[in-house]
Amino acid sequence: MALRLLNLQLSTRTSTLVVLDAAACVLAMYGAAFLRLNAIGAAGVASVGSLWIRALVFAGLTLLSLTALGLYQSRAPVPTRAAALRIALAFAFTGLLLALLFYAIPPLYLGRGVLGLSVGFGLLLVLALHIALRRPLDRAVPRRALLVLGAGERAQQLLAYLPAPLLGRTLELRGFMPLGEAAPAADLPAPLLPARTDLPALVASLQIDEIVLAADERRDRLPMDALLECKLCGVAVTEALAFIEREARKVPLALLQPSWIILNSGFSMLPLYPLGKRLFDLLMASVLAIAAAPVMLLAALAIRLEDGGPVFYAQARVGRHGRIFRIHKFRSMVVDAERRQTPQWASTDDPRITRTGRVLRKYRIDELPQLFNVLRGEMSFVGPRPERPEFVEQLAARIPYYRERHRVLPGITGWAQLNYPYGGCERDALEKLQYELYYLKHPSLLFDFLILLQTVDVVMFGKGAR
Repeated sequence: MALRLLNLQLSTRTSTLVVLDAAACVLAMYGAAFLRLNAIGAAGVASVGSLWIRALVFAGLTLLSLTALGLYQSRAPVPTRAAALRIALAFAFTGLLLALLFYAIPPLYLGRGVLGLSVGFGLLLVLALHIALRRPLDRAVPRRALLVLGAGERAQQLLAYLPAPLLGRTLELRGFMPLGEAAPAADLPAPLLPARTDLPALVASLQIDEIVLAADERRDRLPMDALLECKLCGVAVTEALAFIEREARKVPLALLQPSWIILNSGFSMLPLYPLGKRLFDLLMASVLAIAAAPVMLLAALAIRLEDGGPVFYAQARVGRHGRIFRIHKFRSMVVDAERRQTPQWASTDDPRITRTGRVLRKYRIDELPQLFNVLRGEMSFVGPRPERPEFVEQLAARIPYYRERHRVLPGITGWAQLNYPYGGCERDALEKLQYELYYLKHPSLLFDFLILLQTVDVVMFGKGAR
């Protein structure tokens, strides 16, 4: 069971936590009002206006903060101690946001006492919920029983693309049925079933929830009548590429064909999406440039004091439709880091990175000057990271569909940055492209917003930096 919200799918575990956390926040505010005002009846409610509106605002801001700090990662749940710290930080952010909101909009003002108690009660309730329900929810996650039609190379590719945490956690492979492969793979993690078996009967006996089509050669090999009967009996039938896209949230290049892009849904934008995205970029870039001004000033001072070199670093990058623009960053490497004028990938513990640069890169502070690239319309907040022209030429010659990433504005952050660490070689570029194609297939402002929220977790805890 899962809840689908526009292009995004929430697991049963995540959906349950979201609903319970929201209810806990509403309960916390009503409890705070009861204690502070001594009554929650007509007199108490009248003294603060419409309490339910404030309670919903409190719940909404809390859910956004919890999302930003990675508390709803159903595929890789945060360990208990780390989760407790993140919940505390989330409520600290929520309290600050509520204070600013209530003072900025006087009709919403609730009083410092009720606000403080609401944040305290909410923290305790949500913390208790996450600790108490962590194991029961993990045990209660339903596992879908899968039957794979095919037992050759395509079936092995299917297994290679599936995230390891899913197998045994939410997915259970109950068998592979060969469909004429010359040499079925010998190391499959589930039984190799007899070919040409009565498929509907087999599906019923194994209690299969979904059939995945992974035959190496589909022409005249698929048992269409049997698949139709299974489908009409309520068993899902999914092609391997679509299955991987749904479960791994990326588009597998090894299985991708142009016909799939042409005939499949996705890769199209709503008419108002570009306008909405641009307005959002302008607003957010303006606000963040002002809010981050003190941090940028300190970063510039630290860079200057360390080696006396230039503060900023400009470099040519490939933007939308292949246009070249200059990206701006705080300098995090030594002066003349590429003395031989040969472009180099950044590596782990790169000796060219300065002491100040390591801090700037870990917390993505070096990226802040790109806010001005966003204001100029050369970049967006969310999109594929812009790459250097020299690397683009190399990668486009070796990786299929690589130039498709240039159909949108490059971004400060993106879906690939959330799901894959810093890329420093051709293999990393290929892996990240698969996430970027998933982003291109599912364009929406909601998706962009959730990517931005989850970027907070990456920045605060320095994930994936080099």
